[in-house]
Amino acid sequence: MLSKDSELLQEFYEQLPLGVTIEDYSSVKDAIDQLRKDGVGDVNQYLSTHPDALQKMISLVKSVNANASLLQLYQSKSLQEYLTLGDNLNQLNSAEWQAFYTQQLKNFIDGKSYFGNYQGLAADGTLIDTRCASWILARHENDWSIVISTHEDVTEKNNARRLLRERGLYIEQSLKLTGIGTWAWDEINHEYEFVSPQFAKIFGYSADEFMVEAKKAESFLFCIHPEDYELVTGTVKKGIAAQTRWQMKYK
Repeated sequence: MLSKDSELLQEFYEQLPLGVTIEDYSSVKDAIDQLRKDGVGDVNQYLSTHPDALQKMISLVKSVNANASLLQLYQSKSLQEYLTLGDNLNQLNSAEWQAFYTQQLKNFIDGKSYFGNYQGLAADGTLIDTRCASWILARHENDWSIVISTHEDVTEKNNARRLLRERGLYIEQSLKLTGIGTWAWDEINHEYEFVSPQFAKIFGYSADEFMVEAKKAESFLFCIHPEDYELVTGTVKKGIAAQTRWQMKYK
């Protein structure tokens, strides 16, 4: 019979809004130890260059449990159904999963937690962009028998980022065609956050060169003719104070 504390922990585990898996990597740890006994000095390098050995490591991972949030995320009715989806995904995207496990095992070997991303496959065939954090539970570092991972659905965030990037490309192309230059200046740190190639080109620089010169001067005025310093600074200060747009001509 579970103690009250154990029941509370189990309830907490099941009701976490993040998907959580518990896995047993002890057989993976044994295989890594065997590689060292066989004379492999750099296990990380070995796994990076021997995909068959890495695939064997992946097959040795044993899933112990998954909480309700994870099953719901992947529309799985049971842990077994979720595991079956995972097996199918490994076959469909083996290169992606090999990269995932290569970095994860490297971190574990180096005594670090792992943070990464992967695409999961829901029961209806939907691909889910997932952010994952994995670590070996304390007091299990010697055998890797309990590995905890959290899984967060970031599909909407990634879709929004992709949309912003696409729109940004459209805007950038439009500005390029019209020859309009844009920039963003950080008044607190006295540096440009962004300079478009079109803006830098006006002054005979590439965007990178312009940023370097502005950093040296710690002023956006380095490219302004001295006769127009007061005009530019005064106009900018008034615009910031009034929180409105401004326009001016300067040399």
